[in-house]
Amino acid sequence: MKGFLVVVLTVLVSSWVASQALRSRPRKVGEYWTFPPTVAVRAVFSFGIALGASLAFFSLWGPKADRPITVSIGALFIAMASLGWPQTIAFFQNGLRQRTWYRKWKKIPWADIVEVKKRRDGSVMVRGKNSKIVFSTDHSGRDQFLEEMERHGLRVSEKKGYSRR
Repeated sequence: MKGFLVVVLTVLVSSWVASQALRSRPRKVGEYWTFPPTVAVRAVFSFGIALGASLAFFSLWGPKADRPITVSIGALFIAMASLGWPQTIAFFQNGLRQRTWYRKWKKIPWADIVEVKKRRDGSVMVRGKNSKIVFSTDHSGRDQFLEEMERHGLRVSEKKGYSRR
């Protein structure tokens, strides 16, 4: 019975994340668009961090021999959720930017874009000369993102490369 409940809960959370991705909209900040991760994705990653923190915290009252293992597992949950958290993507006049996990901006100027490609998982990869930005299915406003790419003269390709108008 517990296995069935886990499957049902997983399906419900997965459907919620997918429906949020379809319904969420990007934000317009001034004259530029930002594409943050959806609320559902932020909730799932926040739950992972809270789970890791609570595991590490409550393990302090458990058996002394198990503390190093449970604190390590809690720290691993926190690290994986923090490093894997999808970051905001933004269009600016001079190019495309994405926040990194250490809060700096990764920038690709429009002229330096080498490849714009749709991947099998539904994400869109924009590769510059020195870096890449991936617009995942966890980001809001996919249709708006593709429209903005076309407005800047870039079309998403199913194959390697892109086409400029």
